[in-house]
Amino acid sequence: MGVASIALLALAACGGGDESPAQTTEGPLLSVSGADYSFDAPDTIAAGQTTLQFTNEGQEVHELHVMRFNEGASIHQFQGTVHQGEGLEAALQMVTAVDHVATIGPGQSAEGAVELPKGDYLLICLIPSPCDGVAHAVKGMVKPLTVTAAR
Repeated sequence: MGVASIALLALAACGGGDESPAQTTEGPLLSVSGADYSFDAPDTIAAGQTTLQFTNEGQEVHELHVMRFNEGASIHQFQGTVHQGEGLEAALQMVTAVDHVATIGPGQSAEGAVELPKGDYLLICLIPSPCDGVAHAVKGMVKPLTVTAAR
């Protein structure tokens, strides 16, 4: 299945960004800002139930997926695989999906609660850009997140 197909399935499952998910607040709040084509978020957070507050500050529709790196995989390996010939689909084999927080349009915000055990995670947007069809993740819309032991 191609990256565009994955992104379209995610959009279809979430109503294409036309509807904001239900607002929930559980655990500490982790603010994540998405832009064209980056995420701004803390580098670390304590393990446990966390509410992710996602704001789209870009001009395109963006989504926030939380993925956990598989044993032995790292952000450096992920980015190397994406940009050195094997592509995004191969890189996605290095992570396991944890949650899809939201797909939102420009200027929108959404929240979603997720349980995050200690480990290394990836915040990622898989939506293809409307101007060239390249997935936002390939353009740099990925952000590593380290989850430390609960306090």
